[in-house]
Amino acid sequence: MSNTVKVFFSYSHKDEALRDELATHLSMMKPQGVIEAWHVREISAGREWANAIDEQNRLDQQLDEIEQKLV
Repeated sequence: MSNTVKVFFSYSHKDEALRDELATHLSMMKPQGVIEAWHVREISAGREWANAIDEQNRLDQQLDEIEQKLV
């Protein structure tokens, strides 16, 4: 079972520098598998961002349900 916390940065684009700063601080935990972080700038060009966020949330829920059944 994964203990990784999935972090989605929701921010105003005018605050992108602050998001970058926070991501830098949290980046120490990524190699250890403590967190997995992403934001809308990581969504590929031409893709509807709201749909991409919803899709990721659905996948996360499905993984959570599978993990709960394995315990």
